[in-house]
Amino acid sequence: MQGLLTTIFTVIAPILLIAGIGAFIGRRMQVDRRALSSILIYLFMPALVIEGITNARVGNDQLIRMMFFIFISCAILAMIGWIIAKGLRLDFMTTNAFILCVLMINAANYGIPFNRFAFGQSAEQLAVVYYVASAVVGNTLGVYFASRGNSATARHAMLNIFKVPLLYAMIIGFILNQLGIFIYAPADMPDAPALPLPLARMIDILSDAAVPTMLVLLGILLGQSRFTTKKIMPMLAASAVKLLIAPLIAIVVMAFLGLDGLVRQVGIIQLSMPVAVLTSALATEFEGDIEFVTGVIFITTLGSVISLSVLVMLVG
Repeated sequence: MQGLLTTIFTVIAPILLIAGIGAFIGRRMQVDRRALSSILIYLFMPALVIEGITNARVGNDQLIRMMFFIFISCAILAMIGWIIAKGLRLDFMTTNAFILCVLMINAANYGIPFNRFAFGQSAEQLAVVYYVASAVVGNTLGVYFASRGNSATARHAMLNIFKVPLLYAMIIGFILNQLGIFIYAPADMPDAPALPLPLARMIDILSDAAVPTMLVLLGILLGQSRFTTKKIMPMLAASAVKLLIAPLIAIVVMAFLGLDGLVRQVGIIQLSMPVAVLTSALATEFEGDIEFVTGVIFITTLGSVISLSVLVMLVG
């Protein structure tokens, strides 16, 4: 019990406090959440992706298995989401929002600090790698289902994937990583090739702004949105997939890929994160079912206080 309370107090509370401030601001001020979402998607997030991938210091074999873990797990979650949505006979927009929610992992603004606080500094670097893999899913399938949610054609939804700069940020990051170029030269490799200082500092500043902006945006969305019980059963179903089924899938896929140790711990925690804040940004940007998405974000964020605390004790 003491371990559970310690995790809640030291790991989760700082994250929720920032989101709480965002909720207060969202209720007291007329903040344009769509403008903030666009800034996040088109400016701060690409910088975070470039920095995370470029600086990832993981062997290629392990890197590939870590990314396969996210891809395989998300594919399974999407299939489960589709089956459940069909079983609940949800309409077209809600079905796409349901699949979007179970796909999107809050591996950045929640997952990265959570793993750092729970497992230490070395876990943070692994969390970034998992985040990058989840960003691949979010920037492709996530954009697709967010676009499809407003009855866009499949072709139009596919084209939207290429309109979001996050995809290009990933490509740039992978190229720099494979070329051995860092944002800044690491302290233990002072002579390593790095980006020109003005460019490196620009990326660093923008990247640092991404996580707090996502936390504040989460709070603003929750503060401005009216929680409706109209679709409460589908919301609870999507939340159960994220918080209860996802950890079980993570454990099975981890065993299949032969990942263990800290890599296993961080991977299981990352896949078990609540719905990503980026989900609401995408739903807002592409006019999807924002009420459903925000409701699931709200439920999974609150539910994760208990589910993640218990999971840390089980895998730690």
